Amino acid sequence: MQQEKDYLKKQIDQLGIVLRKVLSDLLGIKQQGVQQDIIETTNKALKSEIDLDLNEFIALPDDSFIDTLVRKKGFNNENLDYFTDILISVAERFPDDEAMKKSLYQKCLLIYTFQEKSASTYSFGRQMKTDRLKKLL
Repeated sequence: MQQEKDYLKKQIDQLGIVLRKVLSDLLGIKQQGVQQDIIETTNKALKSEIDLDLNEFIALPDDSFIDTLVRKKGFNNENLDYFTDILISVAERFPDDEAMKKSLYQKCLLIYTFQEKSASTYSFGRQMKTDRLKKLL
């Protein structure tokens, strides 16, 4: 039983490492100002690591996508934070696709709502991000 818990923790930790790397790469590309590369790089990384790209993520029904991320993909609250940072960063750089931006922002708000309900502590940072997204919608 302990081995299963250790393996699961290792898998979740690895997901966090991957998400931090995607975010780091994304920020590096952002500094170069190449928008299409941001989308392609993010899609490739997400598809290879969690078997979901941005379009598939958006297509997940609102009532089941948290379950998909948490139970099927192994996201914990920390990983969800990294993931929403990635999604917001990508959405802010989508060239002329307001529908995609809005969809990404709405999914992020649903993640923040889930985190607010499930987390044992209040996060001012998450609340600030939530307020900002609500203004953008």
